[in-house]
Amino acid sequence: MTRSTKTPAPTAAAAGPVRGPGQDRSSAAAEPDVADTHRLAAAVVLNDFLVAYLSRLYREFDGDLLMALVLGEVANHNISAMRTAARSALEFSAALHASLMAGRIRHLPTNAYSIAQATGIPRQTVRRKLAVLEAKGWVVRDAKGNLTVSPVPRVRFANWNEELRRDFLSALGAVQDLDRAAGEAGGHRRGRAASPRG
Repeated sequence: MTRSTKTPAPTAAAAGPVRGPGQDRSSAAAEPDVADTHRLAAAVVLNDFLVAYLSRLYREFDGDLLMALVLGEVANHNISAMRTAARSALEFSAALHASLMAGRIRHLPTNAYSIAQATGIPRQTVRRKLAVLEAKGWVVRDAKGNLTVSPVPRVRFANWNEELRRDFLSALGAVQDLDRAAGEAGGHRRGRAASPRG
């Protein structure tokens, strides 16, 4: 018996990528855009920073991220008037320094309802988290029920915040480098597309 010499039909892999309707061979096999790749790399850097931050937060609050969010919202609201009044970050820092030197930061108090509205956390859940934060001494409630953050978290998280600042600046620098490279790659691509063909 002689062996057949008929050429087998090409498989899907051998035939190349499957093209969708209206997509020619050149577009289907196009190389990844360099600028888009830079932006994707930037997204990976941001994701790495965010996951590391959330993981550290998870450990610091014994797995209770909602409590961390409630505490953060209390602190943000307390300082919001000073931040809004400042025309720049440096001006805000100067006002904050003056308040610290005076021994008292002028807080804008908040309450469970406002925290629930700002975060989307159910009010009853907010109240439970606040009760724990008050027991820790991290949040103080006055006679009218207004809430302010105590000095305790600032001292408790001083080293943590410094590590976070360094990690953020590192990630920011990498993202800025990639964003700059993406802009340059996009400019080169537009320049090639606009140049006349000989």
